[in-house]
Amino acid sequence: MTAPAVPASTPATTGEMSRIPGLKTHRNAELALLTFAMILVAVYGATVEANQLGDVSPTFWVPAALLSVLFLGLHLVVRFTAPYADPVLIPAVALINGLGVGFLRRLDLARAIALKQPEPGEALAAAVALAHDLSRLPQTCMRMDRQSAYEQWDLPFDAAMVNELARGRTSMRAPDQAVARFVAGEGRHGS
Repeated sequence: MTAPAVPASTPATTGEMSRIPGLKTHRNAELALLTFAMILVAVYGATVEANQLGDVSPTFWVPAALLSVLFLGLHLVVRFTAPYADPVLIPAVALINGLGVGFLRRLDLARAIALKQPEPGEALAAAVALAHDLSRLPQTCMRMDRQSAYEQWDLPFDAAMVNELARGRTSMRAPDQAVARFVAGEGRHGS
């Protein structure tokens, strides 16, 4: 004997959760906290740029704005699909992520300053300035370095280093006035 057939119940919806009358959802508090978190992220971004560059660029707000759009979208999804979720989670995650993005920006600016990398939009001017600096250096030295770079590919490490030293000695013996200036310290920005 088998049990009589009974129609299956309607499955629960996976979309929007129905609201319970009289119970607050705290979505407006979440939105206020999210706004406050993104303001803190923008202020942190401006502070990072002011400390690293000595000035605040006009685009300091872009990372905070992108994060704001992302988390506002998440807020809207939660507002309609899980209205009773904890209202502090999304703002806390937004703040932590925003501060992380600001910290990474600080590290990137510090590295760019240490490596003397140009700001975005200034690469061409920096490349031209570098070309002018290089053109003032001894040409014999640059040509020997270039020749050594071409020759080293087929050589083992020890032989390549001996070749580099021989090429360097050739440029140091050149009777070029620029070589004398270079040996005297001009153009050596690291020594």
